[in-house]
Amino acid sequence: MSIFINCMKQNLLQVSVIGLFLCLVISGVLTSIAMARSKKEIINVDMTNIDKLNETAEQAWKDNLEQMKMFYGPFPEQYDKTVIEEIERASLEYGVDYFAAFKIAECESRFDRYATNKVSGAKGVFQFLDSTWEFIKAPGHQYDFKENVRQFMIWYPLHPEWWDCN
Repeated sequence: MSIFINCMKQNLLQVSVIGLFLCLVISGVLTSIAMARSKKEIINVDMTNIDKLNETAEQAWKDNLEQMKMFYGPFPEQYDKTVIEEIERASLEYGVDYFAAFKIAECESRFDRYATNKVSGAKGVFQFLDSTWEFIKAPGHQYDFKENVRQFMIWYPLHPEWWDCN
């Protein structure tokens, strides 16, 4: 409304229907621009806060990872580093406890993407049975370590009892 009043005060034309109409149009356009700017600022602030939260969460995760490495010591050389890095990445993406995932992968397969249990036939990093792999409708094969890790990250929070590594 103040934009409309200012327009009327500064209107060089005589107050007429056309002058009134122009002031209404100008004030409407300027109000829309001002609202769009404020919304953009709100969105920018929200995105900045989200970015800061993501950075904080990622830093906390990295700190926890460093603490775990100090507790457990360096990873043995025979462990597949690409598998460990995929577990690190996926645990952050899916919000799964990295320590639990690390412990289970170490217990199940020693991070061996081609591990096969001679008794049960379970395969891959997190030792999925063929029947479980079919039940969860997972694409590809259990030996695809990225898919194996991804399926663990999806299903572990729902069914932690599927993995028993004490």
